[in-house]
Amino acid sequence: MTYQGTDQDNQNTANLTIMIFFIGQHPPESITLAGAHDFNSGNETGSVSAASSTQKAHIGKQFKRDGGTNIVDIAGSWVVYANVRAAGQYNDRTPSAEL
Repeated sequence: MTYQGTDQDNQNTANLTIMIFFIGQHPPESITLAGAHDFNSGNETGSVSAASSTQKAHIGKQFKRDGGTNIVDIAGSWVVYANVRAAGQYNDRTPSAEL
C-alpha cells in the first residue's frame, strides 16, 4: 500500500467513477465514466468505460468535466451533459442534447 502517493508532484488527485442515467426506461440506459479527479481545480478527466447498448458507441472516448461549471464533455460527441456532480451529489442529469 502506498500512502500519500498522489501528494508527489502536487497531484492531489483521486480515482473517479461517474454513472450517468438516461431516464425513460426501466432499468435506465447509462454511461459509466472512469478517470481522475483533481482536488485543486475540481476538474476531472478520463474515458467512457462502459455503456448500455444504446450508448455503446461512446465506449473508449475521452471525457473532461469542468469543476467550475459541472459540464461533462465527451470527445467526438456533440453531447454535453450539464449538472453532473461527483461524490454522491444527486441532481438533474439531463443531457443538453440527444445522442
